[in-house]
This record gives sequence, structure tokens and C-alpha cells, in this order.
Amino acid sequence: MYIYNLTAQVIPEHEQQWLEWVHKIHIPEMLGHAALKKVQLLRIQAVQDSAQTYALQYHSPEKASYETFWKSHEAILMESFQKHFGEGVLTFATHLELIANQQ
Repeated sequence: MYIYNLTAQVIPEHEQQWLEWVHKIHIPEMLGHAALKKVQLLRIQAVQDSAQTYALQYHSPEKASYETFWKSHEAILMESFQKHFGEGVLTFATHLELIANQQ
């Protein structure tokens, strides 16, 4: 499994609007792409002075489709966040590979 992890720090003035946009528009749009099998939204539990931090995780089971998808969509994704929320949401991305999953 390959995971694109997008960490987003959201200022309080944009938090409710951002969460609504992520739930109603962004996640359904992303799940419309065949390369992605699951999208998760997580809240990072940390002491915050002001902005809340979230992680969006986009899961893809195959390396080739993961790499192809993100080469063509990563810039578009970042532009979408910038267009909708400007400096109210700061993001950075991490590419992950699942090594083990034990339950």
C-alpha cells in the first residue's frame, strides 16, 4: 500500500469551512480517481497555540498507479488548497509505503 500524506495546518477562522469542503467536495472528488482506494481525514493530537493540524491520507494499492497519479495530480491538489483557502491553510506532503499492518 502506498500513502500520500498531506498535513494541513488550518487557522481557526477557516477550520469549519475547510472541514466542510474536505468532507463534501474534496474527498468525494479524490475517490473518483481509480488510483485511490481510500481517503482518511485525521486530526493530529498536539498542543496547539492557534491553528489545528490535520492529516489527509490517500491510499493506493499499487506503486505504478500511485506514482503516475501523484506525478500528474500533486501540483493540482496543492493549487486547489491554495485557491480555496490561501494562507489560511498551510500544507506539506509526505510519500509513505506501508511495510507492515498487524491487527
